[in-house]
Amino acid sequence: GLSNDGIFNNNTGGQINIDRSSGTGLSNTGTSASAFNNAGTITIGANASVGSYGIYNLVAFNNNTGGQINIGNSTNKGLYNGRVFTNAATINIGANAPVGNYGIHNQFGATFNNNMGGQINIDRSTSAGLLNESSTFNNAASITIGANQSVGAYGLQNQATFNNSTGGQINIDRSTSWGISNESGTFTNAATITIGAIASVGFYGLANNTTFNNNAGGQINIDRSTGAPSAGIYNSGSSATFTNAASITIGANQSVGQYGLENIATFNNNTCAILSTTAPINNAAGKI
Repeated sequence: GLSNDGIFNNNTGGQINIDRSSGTGLSNTGTSASAFNNAGTITIGANASVGSYGIYNLVAFNNNTGGQINIGNSTNKGLYNGRVFTNAATINIGANAPVGNYGIHNQFGATFNNNMGGQINIDRSTSAGLLNESSTFNNAASITIGANQSVGAYGLQNQATFNNSTGGQINIDRSTSWGISNESGTFTNAATITIGAIASVGFYGLANNTTFNNNAGGQINIDRSTGAPSAGIYNSGSSATFTNAASITIGANQSVGQYGLENIATFNNNTCAILSTTAPINNAAGKI
């Protein structure tokens, strides 16, 4: 629909509408000096398919203050980032039409920054709302996954480095198996994560297989994990470590199924940290 290999500025008041491309709605590639800067409105796939990707980024993409990006009708990924994507405004993915396997896929050593003022909304993916693979995702604003429609098996799937820093707010609903799955790498939280506040997130609210740190200032709230087996937090893996130095509340509003915490690895609840659960703790061959 639109292919940029240089500098493209969609300034305040600008309106870009893209439909009926066969490969990608908006492709931002080129040299290291290339960049796409948006402070207006970009609407991709409002009326018809745009191909595999809504946005495909391999250089620098900046959604600046005042910008709004709307993505639907992609067949594989709503937004693919392979280099540096910085958001300080609004991104709506899958609000009105499916976007394929992933709402956002951050891959290949990329960096995705959701800075202060950023609002990312993801619905209608089929595998995961957000997949962070071999890359870094920094969140200091708002990410809402599955507020209105299913996002597939995973709400948020992390396989690298994910930082939810001061000011960050992550809300996850309507996954079918995992709210958050930290499969490899490190997930560090120093802000707020709310899982299952309005709808089921599947078997596990939060599953950790490597390193998860809930640092000072962190608040994790988990409800509505359902099925069998099921747990608010499932901490597993031969070298998995979950460290809580702040506050975790499990099942305060709705059932989380069999266990509040099922631990078969290492779970550290540090001095002055709070772990509150209305469901049992199952320390099955683990260490707490």
